[in-house]
Amino acid sequence: MPGDPKTTVDRMVSSGDTVMCESRAWVRCGRPSYNNRYAWSIDVRDGKIFAIREYMDSNYVATLFGGGA
Repeated sequence: MPGDPKTTVDRMVSSGDTVMCESRAWVRCGRPSYNNRYAWSIDVRDGKIFAIREYMDSNYVATLFGGGA
């Protein structure tokens, strides 16, 4: 459905208590549609997620929605 976000994981790697994930997200929200790439750094402690940091192309978002340079 339009406006329903979709996310796909492209790659995951781990070392020790750190997991890195590359993903894509897209939403049909008119023309053009939102289609961005993300990187996630996930810290695990005692077998549970302790912290998640998300990185994305914020300039793409600003440009797409009219606030970019």
